[in-house]
Amino acid sequence: MHACYCVGPGTGVAPMRALIQRREVLLQRERAQQSADGTVSVAGKCYLFFGCRRSDKDYYYREEWQALQQDGHLTGAFPAHVAPDRYLAAK
Repeated sequence: MHACYCVGPGTGVAPMRALIQRREVLLQRERAQQSADGTVSVAGKCYLFFGCRRSDKDYYYREEWQALQQDGHLTGAFPAHVAPDRYLAAK
């Protein structure tokens, strides 16, 4: 399986979450098949980049990302902490 780079710059992480979950299922099926027929293949790394204004309030699915990293299904989750929009801050 090829490397996977998911980028959600302010669009939300739900679509990337679905993609990563689907990839996890496919990898589990592939590994089950490999153990049955004795073949071995290596999955590409998976990275997630997304926007996050405040990690204490809007770092969605933090525990899930950490669990996926520990299981080896996600190489890294990188929240990009961005400053609030100047227009919104002025209101």
